[in-house]
Amino acid sequence: MTIDLIKYHDYDIIVNSNNGKFFALKNTFRLTDEPLRNFNKASFVNSYEKIMRESLTKLYDDLASDIDKNETSKQLDLIIVNITNKCNLNCKYCYTSSKSNSEILNAKNAIDAIEKLLKIYKRDSVHVLFQGGEPLLAIDEITSIATHFQGQAITYSIQTNGTLLSDRIIDICKKYNIRISVSLDGFSLKQNELRGKNKAYKLIIDGIQRLKKHQLNFGVITVITKSNVEKINEVVTEYVINEIPHFKLNFFYPIGRGKQIQNEIIPNDKLIGQMKLLFSTMLEKRVITGDFMSLAETNLMLLWQKIFYRKLDNYMCGSVPCGAGVRTFTVNTDGYIYPCTYYLPNVIENDSFKIVNIADEDFANKLKKREIINDKNAEDCKGCSLLVYCGGGGCRGAIHNMNPKNKKGIYCEYYKEMIKFMITETMRQFKQDVVKNF
Repeated sequence: MTIDLIKYHDYDIIVNSNNGKFFALKNTFRLTDEPLRNFNKASFVNSYEKIMRESLTKLYDDLASDIDKNETSKQLDLIIVNITNKCNLNCKYCYTSSKSNSEILNAKNAIDAIEKLLKIYKRDSVHVLFQGGEPLLAIDEITSIATHFQGQAITYSIQTNGTLLSDRIIDICKKYNIRISVSLDGFSLKQNELRGKNKAYKLIIDGIQRLKKHQLNFGVITVITKSNVEKINEVVTEYVINEIPHFKLNFFYPIGRGKQIQNEIIPNDKLIGQMKLLFSTMLEKRVITGDFMSLAETNLMLLWQKIFYRKLDNYMCGSVPCGAGVRTFTVNTDGYIYPCTYYLPNVIENDSFKIVNIADEDFANKLKKREIINDKNAEDCKGCSLLVYCGGGGCRGAIHNMNPKNKKGIYCEYYKEMIKFMITETMRQFKQDVVKNF
């Protein structure tokens, strides 16, 4: 067990890096601003005035307890169906390097894979995410899959570029309660350049208008790059004006086709400044309305929950080890099961992470004998007090593809700063001098 003291401006943050417990307080009653030579319970407690020492001793003892340690889930939560690598656009940052002519996964193979995974993990329910390529190019296969499992406790979502959202497709999504996430990089014609198609922006906006007309629940995913990072809050304001309060900001990684635009890696200082402003705005809404969902950026909201509610398991892509090959599997168009989409052959340019073919008679045994992706001991992350919250500085699959030697993520400094800021900004807005998450 490791307990660390993190000094951040006028605050002391004490973290149990083993289970994610922390408490933080304004250091108003500290006797000195000098750093502690040897941090331990006695030295820390005695560095404060006598009036604080009894309560700090109790907080420290509770923090040191591992009785209610959160364990990482081992159950299957998500099946990603990479239904096709085919795409009608040519986005510059596409990590899967999707093509205009490519194969589509047969619905029967997808159904077989889902049924086998549910049986092996003894699950009655699971979430199925359709990805691509552009998954709506395979809407007939998606319909067949959803029809087959109708009446079972399976939920669905689709990540789409939004250009093919016809009334027919929206009706299908409504029928099977398929949630839609649309890739939208702001309200600007510049998207045509990013997407490699002159009419892309108009098609996306038309699709979003149809979703609103049909009153279908949807969100948007925006890829943040060096070119648009300073417009984050401007874009968010546009989303709110256009009644899109729920959105997700994904940071650019130079993998797949994105390798061609390495210069679009986001400078951490600019990213930190914009995301601090966005978080403060979200928190203000939370204070006023009592509801985080009144303005919700998914990644910030999940990180906040991990910090304050110790939901260390709530987002498998930000866990250590991540959920790839444990809580999630990807069914690929080549008929093989992979840990996740970041380990597909069209992403890493080889098939070294394929686990087992859908049709393999020894499917169950080979799945169980797989080598699981585990970056918990990434060299650059060892000894970091905040690893329990950040998951190693972003998506481990993307980091592995950039540098297989388990180095820290390119957005490590962002996470280090944001976690400390989120704790102290929450204290400031809720007017709390002391806060804890246990």
